[in-house]
Amino acid sequence: MTNTSDIDSVVFFLSESDLFPFVFNVRASTADLTYETTASGSVVILTPYDRSVSTHADALRAANAAWGAENDISVSWKSFAEGTDYRNDYIAQVLDACKNKEMGVFDVVWLESSEVGLLADCMEDLWSWSETIAVEHGGVVARGAVVNERLVGLPAELAFGIMLYNSDLLEKYGYYYYPSDIDELEEMAITVLTGERALENYKLSGWTGPLTETEDLISWATEWFAGIKQTILSDTGSVTIGTTAVASFLARLTVWLAEDIIDDLDVDTTDMAAATTRFRNKQSIFLRTTTAHVPEIIASPPSFDWGIAPVPSQLENGLGIGTAEGWFVGVFKYSSNKPGAVRVAEYLTSEAYQKAKILDLGASMVGTYPNFFLDKSICEAYGTVADVSLCSTYAQVSLTRRPIPQAGVHYANLSSQVQETLMEVMTGETYIITALTALDASLRVLFGQPAVADLGLEIDESTVIRPSKKTPENVETQLAGLLAVAAVTAVIVALLRRQQRRKMEQKLIAGNPSSPTRAAQEMQQADNREENGAAGKGKSRAGDERGDSDENAALIEKSDTIEI
Repeated sequence: MTNTSDIDSVVFFLSESDLFPFVFNVRASTADLTYETTASGSVVILTPYDRSVSTHADALRAANAAWGAENDISVSWKSFAEGTDYRNDYIAQVLDACKNKEMGVFDVVWLESSEVGLLADCMEDLWSWSETIAVEHGGVVARGAVVNERLVGLPAELAFGIMLYNSDLLEKYGYYYYPSDIDELEEMAITVLTGERALENYKLSGWTGPLTETEDLISWATEWFAGIKQTILSDTGSVTIGTTAVASFLARLTVWLAEDIIDDLDVDTTDMAAATTRFRNKQSIFLRTTTAHVPEIIASPPSFDWGIAPVPSQLENGLGIGTAEGWFVGVFKYSSNKPGAVRVAEYLTSEAYQKAKILDLGASMVGTYPNFFLDKSICEAYGTVADVSLCSTYAQVSLTRRPIPQAGVHYANLSSQVQETLMEVMTGETYIITALTALDASLRVLFGQPAVADLGLEIDESTVIRPSKKTPENVETQLAGLLAVAAVTAVIVALLRRQQRRKMEQKLIAGNPSSPTRAAQEMQQADNREENGAAGKGKSRAGDERGDSDENAALIEKSDTIEI
């Protein structure tokens, strides 16, 4: 495996050390190693409000109690009141209890993946109970809870980045497959957008996803960086974002904005929900979402043919890329029944428990065990999209992680800084090298690392087109290329229009044999108008107000213009 990034594959045929290399060379155990047979007593699971009132909450609570009765452990949930949320209430209670060293309040804690670093010091080191306690889980997923060489949680639920695509649109332009890498995605988007602009479809963008300053944005950025073998922090915690490769990717991003592959109006306004709506409304070719959102889209599918695929990358293994998200279960540092709490944590994250949940919940939950993608009953529960098994699609994703374990309690600060830098670049507030250099320097201060006088970033600034300002260099060359594409598109559209008018002429003559001459004259006049040339209107937001209509009819109706 590479040590240049947090990339790992969900491909299954790996040795134990490949899947979980960090289980070796850990310190000697100091816990009661007989806990598996001697644990008993009462265990309280601190449960977020959303979990306590979910559709399946009662069934899960009953299953927990039944397992506990079989194992001489009384399992109960301590839930939060309506109106509370995880960040402001749940985490606050855990941190407060930790600060005050409160015992006997709760024992087991649900850890949302992005908050693991913040809560790590309040959790028990599970390696002290068993050196191989998490070996069977996927390596990248399980390492998401290793902070300062302490395993502070066990993987319970997994979600990761995935891409949806409008197959109707792609097939219309000859693409009967999804993009396998970033270059192909860009090519497809440009081809489709060029054709659709000629048909006055100004609503359409090439790609959409979370483009506001949220954790979804950092997950998306982590994916793209990993897809070009770059990271924000290395596995050892060194700041690694200040590279020419990252700068070049950001330059590419600004070009996507200039060419409407990403609509600049989406930047700082479109969150995950808005991006999904845009895709449903046929306003984007590709949508970056997560596996957690797939079930709701399957339950209420778009009105067009669509498919699901890994987020494309430039990895040599041909796999797509996906940032791991989800939930862990940890044992509270001040639990009054640690043996029982460890047993419950193992149970809540066990293969049997996860499988039972998947068979009940379906694709709403992706398990953390790689062998699940080879389990027929689980794959049937996940279901299909466009007759393709989700198991098959998910197995082609190479998982990566946000730098949560390396950043620890500083992760929220890091995430905020990266999000802010991405926004500055996408909105054109600052130059790429300036922004990236500042980010690198700031992160080095945050983690107490020595400053680097010159990162040696190299990027051709003249090729970078920003949303808010366009550099003059190379604009003529780019404009000439666009005009050439426009000219070819115009010819194709003109031929289509003429073909449609000929067909209409035949229908008119067939329907009214007594006046074929008048119909022919009308068609000839339309041809003459087109041959003499008509003024294009250019891209206009007014076009956004037009509803969907038959494309061939639109071509005939607007035979006096070619709009690009």
